[in-house]
Amino acid sequence: MTSPESQNKDKITENAMAINEFINEKTEKKNGISMLSLMKEDLKHRRWMLVISSIVQFLAGPVIVLFWLTTMKSSSDYISSVEYDAIVQSSGHTVKFFRSILIGYLPLMQIIIAVCAALITGLGGYRHLFNRRMTDMVNSLPVKRGKQFTVIYLNGLLMWFVPFMISIVLSIAMCMIKASGWGIGGDIALIGLQIVAGSALSFITCYNLVILGVVLSGTIFNALVNIAFIGFDLILGYGILYFLCELFYDNFLQPAIGFEYVMWLSSPVSGCICAYLVACGPDFPEVFSSGVFIFNLAMTIVIAAMNLILALIIYVRRKSEEAEGGVSNKLYRFLIRTINSIYAGHLMVFIVRAMIGSGYGGTGWILFFAVFFTVLAYGLIDSIHGRSFKAFFSHWKQMTAVTAAMALILIVFIFDLTGFDNHIVPQSNLNGASVLYNESNRNTSSIDYMPVPGREGYIMYRWGGSELRQNSRYLEVGPDLAYRIICADKKYYSPGAQYIYDPVEKETVKTWRYENHGQEESPYSEYLTIVADRKVGLDFCRAYQVADPGIINELIMTDGFRDEYYKLESGVLGYPESISVNVGGYQGENFRIPEEYIPMIMEAYYSDFEDNYSVEYLDEPQGDIILQLKYRVFYNESNYKNDDYSITTLSVYPVEDDVRTMRVLEELVKLGVIDWYTWAERNNPELEDWIEYYEEYELYDSYGY
Repeated sequence: MTSPESQNKDKITENAMAINEFINEKTEKKNGISMLSLMKEDLKHRRWMLVISSIVQFLAGPVIVLFWLTTMKSSSDYISSVEYDAIVQSSGHTVKFFRSILIGYLPLMQIIIAVCAALITGLGGYRHLFNRRMTDMVNSLPVKRGKQFTVIYLNGLLMWFVPFMISIVLSIAMCMIKASGWGIGGDIALIGLQIVAGSALSFITCYNLVILGVVLSGTIFNALVNIAFIGFDLILGYGILYFLCELFYDNFLQPAIGFEYVMWLSSPVSGCICAYLVACGPDFPEVFSSGVFIFNLAMTIVIAAMNLILALIIYVRRKSEEAEGGVSNKLYRFLIRTINSIYAGHLMVFIVRAMIGSGYGGTGWILFFAVFFTVLAYGLIDSIHGRSFKAFFSHWKQMTAVTAAMALILIVFIFDLTGFDNHIVPQSNLNGASVLYNESNRNTSSIDYMPVPGREGYIMYRWGGSELRQNSRYLEVGPDLAYRIICADKKYYSPGAQYIYDPVEKETVKTWRYENHGQEESPYSEYLTIVADRKVGLDFCRAYQVADPGIINELIMTDGFRDEYYKLESGVLGYPESISVNVGGYQGENFRIPEEYIPMIMEAYYSDFEDNYSVEYLDEPQGDIILQLKYRVFYNESNYKNDDYSITTLSVYPVEDDVRTMRVLEELVKLGVIDWYTWAERNNPELEDWIEYYEEYELYDSYGY
């Protein structure tokens, strides 16, 4: 009885013989064989791929879209749209429903299908490279290898593309017909073109990568390993570098080069992200600037083209003997096992650190497990490529050198041999810096909001993906202050203790231990992040626990700090929709203030804050009076376009020096807007002569005394 593997090989051989007979027949009839004839013959032996592709596209496209459209009448979005007489209001809610299909479901599903199709067609189309007899048969055909490669490549592309186009055309057509009454057919057609472009990008990038992985391999398992290595190794290295810095450097903030600049190193990652952005179009929340996106898109296309060219060159030069083997290219094998064994050792650091924490004695265990898994990974990769466990120590000298290199890299991070944490940039090399202060002595509830131009009482949430937002609340400072921040004393943590370190003198200034002091005696520090623009070199990015109050006070008094960090108090957000005055703290009583008094209260508070603004003023203790301000808030650009807002309450805490504000509130007491008894009880708890209080606030007439 023959094994399944033997049956499969026999079937592959039969297919090769059929193709050979076909080609011989064509060769006898005429000189040369047309590309179209070869494609037809190849398609006969891969019809199952076309059938599966068609079924999947039919179910994921027209069937699901039709299901959504037929259930549209039960959708709350649709119901709300037909309840309005105004067609503009109606179309806004209907567009929202269609966007959930065309920008939510359809592009994401088509990209997923494209990636899966690329993997299946790439492996299936060049599967003859995994069988020696099949490879010999194909190589013996009177057709140039470049032509063979092109035929298989184009057929694999068409097996995905043709069913995909039919699916998209039907899906978009159904949506356009359903939405014809709302005048958004043109928008839907444009979205359809964007989905086609995005899906094609994701397919091509992954398809070319899969083919390159296949032509480098002698077995399907090695092909899958190669695809993972080539597709994700470089971006994995970026991630490991990031986490090593995060783990061992106290002042690490972010890499000088962000992920958005390097994601093109991974063809499938960049291809899918760019594809989704292309498919969703300009309405998709911007995660990159247009320049960065174009750069990534261009590099993604370049990498995809390079993968295809390399695959073609290797296919043309590939020997039949490489079938059913591992990976024959020695340089490639060396690079793969070296890079990934080092990765394996470094990845173990996170697991060991999570188990033992950052206490004493952990460094030895970290190095032990890192070395062990580097050796293990190196040997296993060698065994996989050589298809034999005997190959585990076949390159033991290289293994030793790579393990030593991994340990050296790790030691550099563990003991900060580069001086990363306390590196000082010369002031002469600084253009300035952006600084983020993560503390606030007064009110932080308004920091994440921006005003909506022309709409009083409306605000926009900063992180909601809007043209109205700023990217961050970093404050621009000059090179002088930036340099002093970098040179300031810093607070660090070690097991059981804290200490203040002076990076200029390179000495510990003060040490504080838990067992000898209480938490309240912990050294002063404030959390600052700084991104300094250097005249030469990349940005200098650090996160500091600054232990110098003078630096913090200088930052607070820097131009622009007040309006950025105290938007509510400075009047940046404008008047609220309504105000409630809480007397007695959050357990006290609320009084709704009539709309005509809102400008009076807010202008008084704005003036108080502007005139009194100082470090000492911000440190004043809060009283029992709270101004609760209600605004209408948009959380993203789509909410703004559809006027879909929520209500949020921001709080302001007047202090003793807010004389104008307190005077206005006292006037409201006289007018009876705020209950005089509650006000007197909270602001004059020891008052005994009530008659004197009545006379002071002239309350006789209003209360009948």
